[in-house]
Amino acid sequence: QLDDAEALLAVYGDVETMQHLNSDLPSNVEEAREWVQTKINLFNQDDQLSLWTVIHAESGQIVGDVGLQHEDYGSGPVIGLGGRGNRGFWRQGLGFEAAIATIDTGFAQLGLPAIGAETRPENRPAQALLAKLGMRSAGTNTQGWPVYVITREDWLARVRR
Repeated sequence: QLDDAEALLAVYGDVETMQHLNSDLPSNVEEAREWVQTKINLFNQDDQLSLWTVIHAESGQIVGDVGLQHEDYGSGPVIGLGGRGNRGFWRQGLGFEAAIATIDTGFAQLGLPAIGAETRPENRPAQALLAKLGMRSAGTNTQGWPVYVITREDWLARVRR
C-alpha cells in the first residue's frame, strides 16, 4: 500500500541496510511513495510478482519487503527472490521466515519450476541465508555476483523431510 512508504523509507534510507544493493532507491517519503506505487503496479500487471511488505506479527510494524520478480542473471529469464529488512530486526530469523513463506508461495501457489537469487559477493549473510534455504550455487551473474537456485522438486523434498 502507498501508506507503507514512510515505514519502508526507514529501511531504504539506512546506509548499512542498503550497502549491498545495486538500486537507486528513494531518499524521501515522496520518492518512497513513487517507488511503492511501481511495486503495486508490477504486482497488478505481472502475475502478482513484486516485492511485498513484511509486517512483524507481534508489533504490527513494517520491517521490510520480500518478494518474487522476473529477473535475468545472464543465463535467461528466472523468477528471483529478493528483499531487505529493517536493521533493528536483523538476526531474529525474520528474513529466513519471510523467505520461506515467499519461496513456498512461489512453488505452491504460483506453480514456479525454480526460484533464483543473486547477491553481491561481499554479502556473506545473504549467501548464508540462501544456502540455509536450500538454494544451490549456480555460478555468477553478468556482474560477477553469486547466483543461487532452488527447484520445485528440491524444495518439496526439503519440506517433506
